[in-house]
Amino acid sequence: MSSIARLAGGDLIVSSRHTSTIYRISAQDGSIIWRLGGKASDFRLQAFNFSSQHDVRVLDETAKTMTLSFFDNKYNTFTPPQGVSSGKIIELNLSTKTVRLVQQFDPPRADFQSGDGGSVQVLPNGNVFIGWGRIPYVSEHEADGRLVYAARFGGIGSSIYSYRAFKGAYDGIQNPA
Repeated sequence: MSSIARLAGGDLIVSSRHTSTIYRISAQDGSIIWRLGGKASDFRLQAFNFSSQHDVRVLDETAKTMTLSFFDNKYNTFTPPQGVSSGKIIELNLSTKTVRLVQQFDPPRADFQSGDGGSVQVLPNGNVFIGWGRIPYVSEHEADGRLVYAARFGGIGSSIYSYRAFKGAYDGIQNPA
């Protein structure tokens, strides 16, 4: 598992990177309500795919739709890379069992293949902050996917990386309490 989120009604959204699947699990009896991705998906993905994902977050849920964000690794260090890692926001139609890509956030460099870790944070202003996991970078993107900035904090291939990264306020003033 790479993330778990509890829905308002109690059900869980569980991400399993090694099955490349996102599950909705019943809070009542622990049964699988649906699977998204992997070998036995209950949904049809429209013009995109994902694998070895991390940090699945529920952004919105209605009776008919659910919007999720996640880091799409496309690689898990055990299998060959299936593409370049990216951040994604998707919308599930719970009635038609279809999923559309709302927005993809591409890496600052075209060769990013993050074998583990990674995170996607939707900021209050609508921008999206991404931690690139095994790749020691963070980046911020506008809601339409355009890169605002990228920052590197270690050498590629080094042991320095971040499982998750978050942007928050910091004033830098020590409280002498």
